[in-house]
Amino acid sequence: MNIAFFTNQIPDSPLEHIRVVGPISYTNINLLMGPELKNNIYKNIYEADLVLIQRVFPSDFNTFKKILNISRTLEKPLVFDLDDNLFILPENHPDRLAFGVSRALMPMLYAAFNSDLVTVSNEYLKNSLSDLNGNIKVLPNYIDDSIWTFAPPKSQQIGEAIKVGYMGGDSHKPDLEMISKILIDVKDRYADKIGYHFYGIKPPDAILALPDTIWTPIKTYNYADFADEFQNLDVDFFLAPLVDNEFNRCKSSIKFMEYSVLGVPGIYSQVVPYNDIVENGKSGFLATSVEEWKKYIELLVNNPTLRHQIGKNAQNLVKENYLMSQNASKWHRVYREVIDQRISKQSSNSVPQAMAETITHQLHDYQQNIDKKLSQCYTKLNAVKYELKARELDIEDLKEEILDYALSKSWRLTRPLRKFNKIVKGRNDH
Repeated sequence: MNIAFFTNQIPDSPLEHIRVVGPISYTNINLLMGPELKNNIYKNIYEADLVLIQRVFPSDFNTFKKILNISRTLEKPLVFDLDDNLFILPENHPDRLAFGVSRALMPMLYAAFNSDLVTVSNEYLKNSLSDLNGNIKVLPNYIDDSIWTFAPPKSQQIGEAIKVGYMGGDSHKPDLEMISKILIDVKDRYADKIGYHFYGIKPPDAILALPDTIWTPIKTYNYADFADEFQNLDVDFFLAPLVDNEFNRCKSSIKFMEYSVLGVPGIYSQVVPYNDIVENGKSGFLATSVEEWKKYIELLVNNPTLRHQIGKNAQNLVKENYLMSQNASKWHRVYREVIDQRISKQSSNSVPQAMAETITHQLHDYQQNIDKKLSQCYTKLNAVKYELKARELDIEDLKEEILDYALSKSWRLTRPLRKFNKIVKGRNDH
């Protein structure tokens, strides 16, 4: 089986690796990918059995339309992979505030309507997108055991200093802010007994200023390199706060798997996706309130035996159920089904009202942001024009001063020159 995979990110990035490259590496599927794929789209689609696009790739709409038309002409099924419901980004989400995906929304919607199959990472996301396409299959996220090495569950003695970890990108700023005050309060209570290590996102200044707080910015977007570096973190338990909203409920539990590889427990928000995988008190803790976050943090700080047992349980759960090597056959099966045309395209005819509304708002905000920036540019341009005009007037005035000065100096020089010429002339006469 040959698959032409079109993406606008590097093949080794976390998204591409977890959703496509990693699972397919365990199968006999031949993945055609890379920048050169766009150089001869027709040839590559002709040689493929299936065409796969991902996430915001349709934002390059002309290229996407070309891929869509060729795939239809050659009767090659088109699959659209999504790991987030970007159509419903919350108003305070960093990616929405930065308008990072606004331009891609309508092209992505078009892609969802026109794909033969949409693949997603969990059931909640499938249900959330069900009105866009009648053919949606769940391909869950798994831990790639070829690049992640399971560490022995960590053992510690009572009284030893505790390091609490957090890992996440800048988009998780609202999630981290949700428990910031708790972390400060816990640090005040336990002082030298506890410290924090943030990997990726910069913590709030108040937490960063605390003694024993470490911040490690993300150094690479190569997923294998990230896994290698992350596994060297020395922490005793992890935190995974997640604001309870529709967008976050569509996420996967990959963070639970990555945390568990290190052999340490985690505290997670009591929301989908975590309450689908974490058994409270056995493979982790699920917190629903400020009081519970504080209670579970203090419980793990004071109980090394409990940390060891929960870390062990979580790791065993991942080993038994969530290894990529043991589940990659799902990709082959789903792709084979659509190639064999046992799945037929059944797109919906209408966009859900709520989704249409939030897309409209995002595009409106995006346009307002452009208008604001244009206005700022015009203001700066007018200021520069005014300054240039003022400088031109200053230059004219300076020219006048230089000319007057030159004339005055010239007049003063003529008197001694006349006297000198007279003397020279008198000597010549004698």
